[in-house]
Amino acid sequence: MWAALARGVSAYKGCPGLPGLFQVGGGDTACDLKTTWGVRALDRQLHGRVGRLTSAADGTGRRAEVW
Repeated sequence: MWAALARGVSAYKGCPGLPGLFQVGGGDTACDLKTTWGVRALDRQLHGRVGRLTSAADGTGRRAEVW
């Protein structure tokens, strides 16, 4: 489950000039505040696990900032 969540979230992280936001998805690369707020809410509910998952998925090993 965690691996699937990491793949799903990491693929949409970052926009040109706004690396902390998340993209809409579905082929649209536009940044979306509603999606970003949703990811942040999920991260809070999972006690910061989403940030650790996105950093593992991108290979940096550092915690990704989703705030």
